[in-house]
Amino acid sequence: MRILTVALILVLALAASAQVRDFGLGLIIGEPTGLSAKWNFSPPSAIDFHLAWSILGGGIAGGADYLFHFGWLESPWRPYLGVGGRVAIHEAKKDETGESEMHVSGRGLIGIEYLFLEGHLGVSAEIGLGLDFIPAVGFDVSGGLALRYYF
Repeated sequence: MRILTVALILVLALAASAQVRDFGLGLIIGEPTGLSAKWNFSPPSAIDFHLAWSILGGGIAGGADYLFHFGWLESPWRPYLGVGGRVAIHEAKKDETGESEMHVSGRGLIGIEYLFLEGHLGVSAEIGLGLDFIPAVGFDVSGGLALRYYF
């Protein structure tokens, strides 16, 4: 039991010393699924980018969000709120005209990131609610799990 306690304390101590690095690149799995990048340009602020395949809409999606991280800079846990936009080109439905549709939406999101390996690896989970305004007004839900390597 002592060995387990000491090992847990060491792991937590190593994780707590995680640094926030500038640029991360990786994958996001969810809606959409594809490539993800993040640029931490100041301690609480970051910009998150994605270029991915939209599972729900059946097409390519790209977007960017401004993120504001809360709290504990010495902690590996980094909760955040964000606001941004997304452009998606959805495949046409079989019963429609056969043309692809472009959707443009704004969105707000909430998430949390965990940094480990001295801040070189980050895992995050987020969920966002969007408002489509092109081609028509409607709601959009997105989110997923991201794994990024930070340089």
